[in-house]
Amino acid sequence: MLVDFKVVIVQFAMALVWLFGSSFTAALGYIEYSPIFVGGPTGGEHPELLWVTSMTLFALPFVVLFFSICTALVKQWREYDEKILNMASVDPLTQLNNRRHLMDSFNRELALCERGNDAKRSLSCIILDLDHFKNVNDNYGHQLGDDVLVATAEALKLSVREYDIVGRYGGEEFLIILPQTDLSTAVVVAERCRNNIENLTGPLNQGETLAVAASFGVAALLDCEC
Repeated sequence: MLVDFKVVIVQFAMALVWLFGSSFTAALGYIEYSPIFVGGPTGGEHPELLWVTSMTLFALPFVVLFFSICTALVKQWREYDEKILNMASVDPLTQLNNRRHLMDSFNRELALCERGNDAKRSLSCIILDLDHFKNVNDNYGHQLGDDVLVATAEALKLSVREYDIVGRYGGEEFLIILPQTDLSTAVVVAERCRNNIENLTGPLNQGETLAVAASFGVAALLDCEC
């Protein structure tokens, strides 16, 4: 995140505390007068409390206005930042992780697996490719092909755990990263995905039926012996 809103708030509050604190402590005679309000009545070695109070009340609306503008700008900046990060890591059609994010996630999970102390460390991956997807685009149009990809993405998300990583690897290929998962469990997950994808089969116009199926490959790195 380019801007941490909490940090901005804390820094702004610290600046206000220092500004008004030094002014009032100087007016009350606790510290030497600092020439913040040069040109105003000082009343001797220290500025008069009434002068400091009136200047503070005068400046307060401007401080509030400045703070409101800065808050709006920071929030807008954060929204733009989130949009940029989303564009860099999310596939726009399926709203799954894109290939770049998948590779970054795999490298991160692999590094965690290698550094772990658990004897049961493991990492599994499932890759799948929709069967005869080109025929769907050629025979029924790219719009229906896009609908199939989106439906497949939803079926995959419903087939895995919350912390598993699902993404579109490219075209009609999808990749699933399964942390802390051995080969036998990964095969079960792949079978569940296959069944959910096949359930997407449905009728089309003129009595035709669109059959959706996928081919799967499963691999596992056991005990992370790299």
